[in-house]
Amino acid sequence: MKFGIEKPEIVITAFLLNPGCLQPFLLGAKNLYFNLLPMLNPTSKNVLKFLDKAVFSKPNHSLTNQSEKMLVDNEVFAASRYKDKTQKPSYMDKQLAEV
Repeated sequence: MKFGIEKPEIVITAFLLNPGCLQPFLLGAKNLYFNLLPMLNPTSKNVLKFLDKAVFSKPNHSLTNQSEKMLVDNEVFAASRYKDKTQKPSYMDKQLAEV
C-alpha cells in the first residue's frame, strides 16, 4: 500500500487484503479458549494445545517433531516477552484514500 502511495506510476494493480487490519474471529467459547490460552499462560503445553486444536488439522496438516518444537519454543518466547505499546485503533482512512 505504501509503495502505491510513493510510486503510483509503477503499480499497475493492487489487492488490499485485510486493509482495515481486522481479522475474522469466531467468538465461540471453545475457539476463544484455545486462542486466549497461550496468550494468558504462555507455556509449551498451552501453545501446543492451541496449535493442535486451533491451527493445525492433524494428520492433514502437521510438522516434523523438530519443526513443531521450534515453533512452540518461538511462540512461548514471543508471547512471554511481548509488550504491546501500539496506539489503538490504527485508523487508516487517509492512507487508504491516497491509494
